[in-house]
Amino acid sequence: MPVNALNLPPAVDPAMVGQYSWLAKSGAGYVWDEVLEYRVWTHKGGSDAMKAFATFEAARDYSERTYGAEPPLVLIRQKTHINEPERGKLVYVEDKERITEWQPHWLREDNRNTPENRERIIEENSV
Repeated sequence: MPVNALNLPPAVDPAMVGQYSWLAKSGAGYVWDEVLEYRVWTHKGGSDAMKAFATFEAARDYSERTYGAEPPLVLIRQKTHINEPERGKLVYVEDKERITEWQPHWLREDNRNTPENRERIIEENSV
């Protein structure tokens, strides 16, 4: 596998990596604006720990060589997002920034937070 087969962006502000709260929403929002950090959670001896990285590659390498480590997650900022208040009804939320953990493979360009992508996502996923 190439070093960065997913072509994932680095953290927007490497000086802030490791400074964000451990507590974050998980998934959702449909779109992303910025990568804040990549996270690897470990579980050893009944306790949980998290280590943060500026790049996916560094997080993946640490995860692969560390006993009890999960695969990397990515902490993202959503300046605006898409909410699903009820199944099949998607709405655009522009006044509430979110920070959430995602699966790294969700960081596709067609999920980047642009008006065109938001419109397409709402149209494709609404019933």
